[in-house]
Amino acid sequence: MIDIEKHHHPHTPQNAATREHINPKSYGGVTELENLAAACSLCNYLRGNMDYNAFFNLIKKWFKRDDMLRGRWHNISREERHFFKQICLETQERQLRGLAKKHELYAQRHSHFIFHYGEKLQLRA
Repeated sequence: MIDIEKHHHPHTPQNAATREHINPKSYGGVTELENLAAACSLCNYLRGNMDYNAFFNLIKKWFKRDDMLRGRWHNISREERHFFKQICLETQERQLRGLAKKHELYAQRHSHFIFHYGEKLQLRA
């Protein structure tokens, strides 16, 4: 499993009650030691299948804005948990839209490499 301090996880190791997949299973991640990291249940819940580094950058940003949040991270209220989950979902949605747009622009720029079925048949002949 990945060293927690190396990846700037906000919790202490004794609070790491769950394991999370660095590359989510929904994106083809496998359950192997290289793809697992220790996490508290709150972080595991909030992250969902969001990008690992993006999630921890988001947490660092939250802690920078609110110094007291780190101390009470495992005791936040239900409303705060819901609020943070919404932010995570919105961030993930923006990332996915950005990736889709990037791939779409790439496809448009390189459309001259896309052959139609008839052209492929002519190339094979």
